[in-house]
Amino acid sequence: MIFSDTVDNVLNIGISLESIGVNNWALSRRDALQALSHFVELQIPILGGDVCEFFNEVIRYNYDSWYCERKINETLLDYVERSAREVKNYIEHYPDKVVYFSLVPGMNINSLNQLDRQMKAIKFINNPLSHNPETTFVAHLSDINSKDQLFKELSNKLRFPEYFGDNWDALSDCLRDFNWIDQEGIVLVHDDMSKLDETTLDMYIRSLAEAVRDWKEGEDHYLEIVFSEKDEGVVRKYLEKA
Repeated sequence: MIFSDTVDNVLNIGISLESIGVNNWALSRRDALQALSHFVELQIPILGGDVCEFFNEVIRYNYDSWYCERKINETLLDYVERSAREVKNYIEHYPDKVVYFSLVPGMNINSLNQLDRQMKAIKFINNPLSHNPETTFVAHLSDINSKDQLFKELSNKLRFPEYFGDNWDALSDCLRDFNWIDQEGIVLVHDDMSKLDETTLDMYIRSLAEAVRDWKEGEDHYLEIVFSEKDEGVVRKYLEKA
């Protein structure tokens, strides 16, 4: 796993687990509780963790572990606080012997909020051809088989200004604007994405993900992205990298 520099700086007071091929650290009981306090301040939940011990002078997992998943309808702040309580309880009540704790932190609240917005704004439905919600501006894309065609169709269907430059940077700018459209809601429906090459699809999904994360509640417009359920697997693969 790869953490941010902020997370690394909290955890690297522990013993490196690189010797067993893990990019993380094992912390003493006291250091783990101290790290937990830092994560609460940073509003970062703890997804779970593992317990480590020294075996023949090599630190290894002893196969004790815990997990803390976010509950349905649980607020992000409540999740951060509950995960901290569960970690604290687990560490403080673990049997009294020399062990170390490897924590697995998640994203902070700002990042989770962005992810929530993305998940709400990107949908997968059975029949996208029939998706035409009222009071919104709806644009349907069908049978796109090249980057040039993609830019052309997006420009036509979303009525991009004349200055649109048929490139990814220009697309990102236009997807974050829409001042030329009267309706508040802009719904971009993809009837079929199976003909686009992987490189173009990757860049396109990244552009869409960045755009929906950038739109905030209360702004003049909102952007909703719709795909066919049959394309969900491949689209989610690229969303995970976006």
